[in-house]
Amino acid sequence: MIISFGNKKAHTLSELIVVMLIIAVVVSVSIKITKARFDSLVAYTYYAAYETLSTVTGEIMATYMGEDKTEAEITNGCQQYQYWDATENKCKDMKTSLPQNGNKFCTYFEEIVNIKYENCSGTNTAQIATAVSSKKFKDLTPDLILKNGIRLYNLKNDPVNIPQLAGNDPIAFVGYDKNFFLMAKTFFDSMLFNKAYAVGDDVLDFSNLPSRGYIVYADINGSSGDSVLYEDVFPFYITLSGTVIPGYDAAVEAGGNSNVEMAVSVSYDDYSSGNRQKSWLVKSKSFQEAACKAGYVTASSYCENYLVDTLCNDLEKDCRVVPVKPLRK
Repeated sequence: MIISFGNKKAHTLSELIVVMLIIAVVVSVSIKITKARFDSLVAYTYYAAYETLSTVTGEIMATYMGEDKTEAEITNGCQQYQYWDATENKCKDMKTSLPQNGNKFCTYFEEIVNIKYENCSGTNTAQIATAVSSKKFKDLTPDLILKNGIRLYNLKNDPVNIPQLAGNDPIAFVGYDKNFFLMAKTFFDSMLFNKAYAVGDDVLDFSNLPSRGYIVYADINGSSGDSVLYEDVFPFYITLSGTVIPGYDAAVEAGGNSNVEMAVSVSYDDYSSGNRQKSWLVKSKSFQEAACKAGYVTASSYCENYLVDTLCNDLEKDCRVVPVKPLRK
């Protein structure tokens, strides 16, 4: 109904309310669509950051300890993961480790990954601490910028004891690289290799490898975002034993404790039918829940209320952490 005032016409209040309701519905739907697209983009770029860190870490781990053999090791035929013990007059197995010098680790990383910017003398630990406290990374100079725009911070600073991983002793592994995991775990658990071993000028300490390492921050949408911690900047723990573990803050559902950024499942071998079949312990959970139930992470601080599932304590079950690759929309 339209009311006339002389030569002017006006809508009734009820008509205006109907129009406002229609606008509100349209806006509400568009916000939901936009949020879904944003969550999809975050998941895709977060997964890309995790995959890049994991792939490069694996390549460094596979080659680093085989370099710079001494003349005695070469003469006596010591293999890639062996050193020459002059006291016992034989080659002995060594544990494996990532470089324990930050500049060297950053340089190895830069040589393997596709980058468009590198500065392995970027931010120092005090600058990183300030950024973490303020949650603002916008003014920091990254160590590396990848070809896909992801910015990486804190690669070049030396490894530290990671508080969230104190006491970590993994029994499971990521994906299907079982042979590498079992080889590494054999080195960790079996050989008494307590003395320092030097790879070039990098003197390695083999104590607590699964709980020491690099806390790397990845700005997953680079210069296009606000570079705010737990919005588009996320921490990843890269342990000296070669594992990449998404970090998180218990007060925020983001990163390692959210399945929005990256969904993770746990598979295991099921023999109940008489034949070996792959079954699923959990599907599309947060990395924290999946990794802790599988035993990929066992640190009480990281796992909080999640314990290793009794099924995964049976190594014959072959529990594996399987990140779910998101679709880009």
